[in-house]
Amino acid sequence: MLLLLAGGSVFIWKLQQSADRQQDRYFQMMANPSPAPMWVADADRMFSFFNQTWLTTTGRTMAAEIGYGWMSGIHPDDRQRWQKTYESSFNQQQEFAIEHRLRQRDGSYAWMLSLGKPRYTQDETFCGYVGTTMDITALKQADAQCQMVNTELLRSNQELEQMASVLSHDMREPLRKIQSFAELVQADYVDNIDEQGQRYFEYVIDGAERMQAMITDLLAYARLSSEDREVTLTNLGTVLEQVQQDLSLTIAESEAVIEVGDLPVMMINPTDMQRVFQNLLSNALKFRGEAVPHIQISASKLHKHWLITVEDNGIGISEDAVEDIFVMFKRLHNRTDYDGTGIGLAICKKIIDHYDGSIWAESKLGEGTTFHIKLPSHFQDHWTTDQPFVSVFDF
Repeated sequence: MLLLLAGGSVFIWKLQQSADRQQDRYFQMMANPSPAPMWVADADRMFSFFNQTWLTTTGRTMAAEIGYGWMSGIHPDDRQRWQKTYESSFNQQQEFAIEHRLRQRDGSYAWMLSLGKPRYTQDETFCGYVGTTMDITALKQADAQCQMVNTELLRSNQELEQMASVLSHDMREPLRKIQSFAELVQADYVDNIDEQGQRYFEYVIDGAERMQAMITDLLAYARLSSEDREVTLTNLGTVLEQVQQDLSLTIAESEAVIEVGDLPVMMINPTDMQRVFQNLLSNALKFRGEAVPHIQISASKLHKHWLITVEDNGIGISEDAVEDIFVMFKRLHNRTDYDGTGIGLAICKKIIDHYDGSIWAESKLGEGTTFHIKLPSHFQDHWTTDQPFVSVFDF
């Protein structure tokens, strides 16, 4: 009986071995035409197979690669890291991925990504790895290029910040003097200056004031790149109330009607959103038509975003000019008709871009304009500050 059982076990073991060998042969038959280099490692940790693409890529033979012969093709600086990753993964029988350089048939090295997946016999016994190696040289070059661009952008931002400092001091101070002395001369010598002279002084003072405003807006735009803006749980309704309070005189003078719907509480810098709302509301009040200004602010929840809209019944924008309004210094009206520097909407766009959001406008000339702001909603939704905040990502 024992002999019969032993014989049966041997027979089953031989059948399993035969099935495993057939499985290996089938895999090799399928792997050879693969466009990606592929390989097999056995339970003894030795590599036993490389497909034709690997051999063509490296310019070596199967006999030269099997065992640990393939390791000679790994860049010397990467071998120890490759071996350490492989041994650690093998001991834990888990998948692994590693970036390394592999010598090509022409002697040059290419960046590769090797992925190893555990393989098992018919009876679920771990027996090594099957893996593939992909050329990621182009990705590495693109990554290096991105790092160079980021470094250049950082340098440019630093230069922009220095320029902002120069604008803040070296240009604003002379402008203040020009404006102050022009006002003094105009006031103290009013009896000695004729009407035309007075008009000239008004031009000087007005020009200095506009230049001061432009420098202030330029500084605000430049500092957006360098400011360390803290993100916090912010009630946009509260932010908008503050903006309305700041614009209360203009709102009262124009008799504007402002309707505000439920706005979300979200993770964002409150000062950033204050700047955005301030610019959008100021524009809605400035570019009004003959009718009493009517402004509506609302929000709606999309799948992973908030969509905030600011709609007015002002003079509107022609369709061919809507795309240009976010360009710095772009003005659609004469300075004598509407004051401003042409930087406000550029500031809005830069702020929203910082949060990987988007801002755009829809408008009809003579009927009004609607601004749409789309911002990612990375955290659990909140409509009021009374709700408890739970840090749950909405991926």
